[in-house]
Amino acid sequence: MSRKNPFANLDLSSIGSTGPAAKSCYGMTGAAKTVVRSIEEMAENTKRLMDGETIVEIEPQLLDVFSPPTGFRTRCRTSCPARGNQGSGQTSPILVRPNPRNSERYMVVFGHRRARVAMNLGVKVKAVVKKLDDVASAIAQGQENSARSNLSFIERAYFAQNLLSSGMTKETVKSAIGIDDALLSKMLSVIETIPSTMTMALGASKKIGRDKWLSLRQLILNPAYLNIALEK
Repeated sequence: MSRKNPFANLDLSSIGSTGPAAKSCYGMTGAAKTVVRSIEEMAENTKRLMDGETIVEIEPQLLDVFSPPTGFRTRCRTSCPARGNQGSGQTSPILVRPNPRNSERYMVVFGHRRARVAMNLGVKVKAVVKKLDDVASAIAQGQENSARSNLSFIERAYFAQNLLSSGMTKETVKSAIGIDDALLSKMLSVIETIPSTMTMALGASKKIGRDKWLSLRQLILNPAYLNIALEK
């Protein structure tokens, strides 16, 4: 007797969809809309960090670039900006802070793609130097990611996990991503339950929000269903 496919009604094909993202990657309402608005406000606050500051040029070899990854990358994210910089030069500065372990080096706070482009091209990078602690730096990085990429639920979940793995507290992570305790808990439960091979295969899933990922997580908790999923 053949087994019934537990994933028949889950529409896994749509989870891996690479089509255009909806306005809200979560498809949420109410309190979630407040979260989205807060992300936009935080992005504006991040830009203000550089208002009125002196722009300097820094040799690319003096930069330490660390950006907790979301787990998903596209090939164009590094190659396309490089072509643009070659033609018109760097149009806006990056934000860096002095490296607390080496006074002659700088840690990139945001503008990671521009920093990598400068490193690849071997040219000086325009930057604003500002003294920030680890918490402020992590929050600025989270704001940059949210404002730049309209990250999906699973991308933000991976970003949160990587921030925690780097030693940040949950309070810092929540501030960096603009979420509350309940949503952080759900994000981590999805990451910890669904095998990374599955999430990587499904991709960034820009059109898929929290509820479908939680439904998939619930199915994966059953070992029999997990084995079926891994066979697909």
